[in-house]
Amino acid sequence: MIESATIIIRRGRAYIPVNARVEDGGPFVNVEPVTVVDLNAIEIADALEAVASRGHPTIPSIPRDDWKLRKDPLLRAVGVSSWSKLASDSASYGIGWSSSGVTIYLHSLDKKGRFSFDQNRIHFLAGTPSMIDIAYVVIEDARKLPELGFVDVSAKS
Repeated sequence: MIESATIIIRRGRAYIPVNARVEDGGPFVNVEPVTVVDLNAIEIADALEAVASRGHPTIPSIPRDDWKLRKDPLLRAVGVSSWSKLASDSASYGIGWSSSGVTIYLHSLDKKGRFSFDQNRIHFLAGTPSMIDIAYVVIEDARKLPELGFVDVSAKS
């Protein structure tokens, strides 16, 4: 069973990487492939299904000094060089599966403009919601972001 997924929305496109687990209980990190789809529920749901079918591959531990050298495949797929640039014109969504349901961490930024998780911006779907249910929550939130003071990520440019 998949435990987590990430969706980045930028300029009307959704970027969904595979989340691998670092061996020995390390964190999840983005690995290839990164699926890129238009901002619509069916394509996002299909991409989430594809990511879920890959599960969480295990990758070797990364030495501390090598983390800074690692080029995240998500940044490559989006075409930006840094997380700060990505956060300036994109929205990030974290999805976590558990036995009680799915938690969707809605887009938020910290005071420095970095992606963060705000306890006031969480959407919980009880039971076993479908990928399309998850996609609808993400798309609905992405379309409301300008009203909340965030950048408009739904428009293609």
